[in-house]
Amino acid sequence: MASEVDDEVVQESQRDTPTRDQADQLGQLLRRFAHRATSFWCADLAVPTSMTYDGTQYTLEVLTLQGVGKPAPSTVSTSTPVITGQPILASREGTLLPLAPWLLARTEPASGTVRCLTGSRAGS
Repeated sequence: MASEVDDEVVQESQRDTPTRDQADQLGQLLRRFAHRATSFWCADLAVPTSMTYDGTQYTLEVLTLQGVGKPAPSTVSTSTPVITGQPILASREGTLLPLAPWLLARTEPASGTVRCLTGSRAGS
């Protein structure tokens, strides 16, 4: 009985640690997926920093989040207001989709760096 348990532990630990070849295959698969996803991506992840209303539409100053690089400033127009400081998906057709409470943003006071947090960890 103890031998069976030991064999299961060994097999489980072997499943937890991929071989170099498996890690390389997974890396290639993830790169292919990321390339395809970005090739067909139809929206930008952005965090509105300010909003003005001209009587007919809202103009949002946003920071567009792009991978691990610095957020890029941009402007988005919409007919409906959004909450500044919280992430949105901005489609190329102009539709804005708020992502809170699933994805939240926090700006570091000292550096102004915007960080996105999943809703389940945002309170941590």
